[in-house]
Parts: sequence; C-alpha cells; structure tokens
Amino acid sequence: MEITIEEKGTHELGRIILLRCENRQLEALIMKNAPETEEEALEGFKKQLIALVEQDRRLTEPSPSEAPGVPERTKKSGCCGGKKKFGILSFLEAKLGGRVPLRVARQRLDICITCAEVDAQGQRLFREVEGVVVCGQPRLENIYRDEKAEGCGCNLRDKVKYKKASCPHEKWGPV
Repeated sequence: MEITIEEKGTHELGRIILLRCENRQLEALIMKNAPETEEEALEGFKKQLIALVEQDRRLTEPSPSEAPGVPERTKKSGCCGGKKKFGILSFLEAKLGGRVPLRVARQRLDICITCAEVDAQGQRLFREVEGVVVCGQPRLENIYRDEKAEGCGCNLRDKVKYKKASCPHEKWGPV
C-alpha cells in the first residue's frame, strides 16, 4: 500500500501532517517532546492508517447496510454515517480561536443538553461520564471516530466556549 505524507503546518505542540492511502486520510500531530522519536511516531500513524484501509475493505464485502441488525439510520447514510476524523487537531484549533460570550456558550450547552441524537446502540449522545458532560464516548476512549454517528467525545462544558468549535450534527457552529 502506498502512503503519501503531506506537511500541513506546525502547532505549538509539534508538526501537523496528513497521511493518505487509497480513499482514507489521517491527520496526525508529531509531538515535539514525545518519548518516541519522530520516525517511531510516523510508523505508528502509518500502521493506524493501513489498519483503517483494511477495515474499509472488510466492510465493503458484503455491504454493511445489508447486514441484519444494522440500525436504519446507519443504512440510510452508508456504513459510517459520515467522515471519520482524528478530532484532537480540530479541538486544538478551536481552543486557539478565542472564546465566545458567556450567553452564547450557555445557548450552545442548552442545545447539547436537549439533543435527542443517539448512537448505534440507541444511547443518547449527550451523557455524563464520571462527572464530565460529553457528546458520545469521551474523546480519549475513541480518538478516531465518525462524529456524526458516535458524537464528538468532547467535554461539552469546555467545547461550547470556543468560537471555532461546532456541533457534529450542525445544531450550532462557529461564531
């Protein structure tokens, strides 16, 4: 499998790169002060991308929308319901974009609290996990996800404060 690597830019935490293979891409952050070398980090991201491409191949034979027990909303939108993302980078970008007024943050959080979206198991995406209000599973439990189907995983009390942040269900967006 051929993997192309493109330099996307730099961040105070390190370099941002984009890896592409077949119809998949993976945004990655090579940390400046990580315990691993840059080459080791890059190899790890390559392995992740290859695993995702192989998973895509398995999912296409037979079509997952024809499998018994697949929820109707998944059948309508294809196997994943949306584009999978490595959301930590977009979260960092949002944090660097400045804050919204308190009333906007409250309005956004109210929208999240009343959100009726559910995951594939039928659980509401808005939930409290160990005292933290999140959308879906917490981000670090599932870093690479389809945010439309699984929620963004963000701490919502924090996320709603930032201008560049947005809801994966487009219920509120950047200011």
